[in-house]
Amino acid sequence: LVRADEFTIHSDDDLVRLVRLSEPDAVCLSGGEPTLYMDRVLRYTGILREECGPDFHIQLFTANADTTMEQMKQAREAGVDEIRCHLASHKEAHLVERALELDWTVAVEIPSLPMAGITEGIVRKAIELGVAFVNLHELLYFETEQFQRVARRCNLEPGDTPIPRKVPYRPADQWVWPGDIPARFGTTLVSTRGSMEMAEK
Repeated sequence: LVRADEFTIHSDDDLVRLVRLSEPDAVCLSGGEPTLYMDRVLRYTGILREECGPDFHIQLFTANADTTMEQMKQAREAGVDEIRCHLASHKEAHLVERALELDWTVAVEIPSLPMAGITEGIVRKAIELGVAFVNLHELLYFETEQFQRVARRCNLEPGDTPIPRKVPYRPADQWVWPGDIPARFGTTLVSTRGSMEMAEK
């Protein structure tokens, strides 16, 4: 299943139609894990580059520490401008080191984890390696039993204020222009105590 702006992409023509309607400046290839579907990454990058031109910005997000140099070269040659590496710990820094061998923007993007040492270790290693930037997110999770179990197992405490999240939706079987997709309050997100403070630190 391929999704873009809450639309299901059934064909290459669907992607081209959506791009022409919404006229974005950039696109993020994310997942799941896009490097497990490199055929799609390369095909969609080629389509986007041809349709949107040389100044259009294409980002590839990966949390796959085993992404090979060959995969990275293929993505870069296809037209990917930037790779954002999601590291689970500083021990996965070889992913960043590999990416830095190519001529593209290399960044690290992670949630700010309040557990001792994890976020600091990743940020320090990213700075040492010379990435273009580090993007830290406040750690939010869905208020479901599954995520609550994970939070308890990781000793994460919920913050004081739940965050209602607006989600796009489309009336069944109706085409809506991408810019006109209505939003309504959907799933509630829970902030993680200490995550924002860790990011600021």
